[in-house]
Amino acid sequence: MTTQELYIKYIERGQFNNPDYERDDELLSLFKIKHSTLSNEQEDQLIYYLMKDDQDWMSMYFVADLLYFYSDFGLDLMENMLQTGVNYSDPSFNRIFLRPCIRSKKRNATMNWLINKFKHGTLIERIGISKLYYWLGFEEVDISQLKIEIYNKAKTSNNIIELYFYKLAIGSLGFRFKPIPKDTDSLIKKVKGNTEYEKFLTEDLKWKM
Repeated sequence: MTTQELYIKYIERGQFNNPDYERDDELLSLFKIKHSTLSNEQEDQLIYYLMKDDQDWMSMYFVADLLYFYSDFGLDLMENMLQTGVNYSDPSFNRIFLRPCIRSKKRNATMNWLINKFKHGTLIERIGISKLYYWLGFEEVDISQLKIEIYNKAKTSNNIIELYFYKLAIGSLGFRFKPIPKDTDSLIKKVKGNTEYEKFLTEDLKWKM
């Protein structure tokens, strides 16, 4: 079975893999048996599925679900998986793109990528990484450096939305002079009337107000 054939079967069945519930996935596990490692060509195909359409989440889920079965894959594929996780808006489901990377032999590379992306990325990317930070707490990985980076960035920011997400990630920031909303309703109430913040929430983060 080729990667393309597997992809078609996965889309047709319309069912996700459920690794958190330790359920067998015959379709994906059979592919893993036949392809114990991924070739460069196969990885390029998976990257294509991650990038082909930013609204085609079924294709992205396919890549994430398949990579749960592999303990190692290339850096390019790892980076595209992480970027997808950073871009994914749902904080309860973004973990599916993180976990195959953090549980693979690219564990250290994964953490280095997250730290560097947080330090040099855009505001939206920093917020995306702060949402992934929660799930790192369930993995056997050192998150101390990333926590320091989030804290240091918070010290230099006056953006209430940015600070809200950092507080959710690492807990109390200890900045008494920067009162931060405790929940989404409080945040929305806080930014009401601020055109820039309202636009950022509704257009960039896709919130409904």
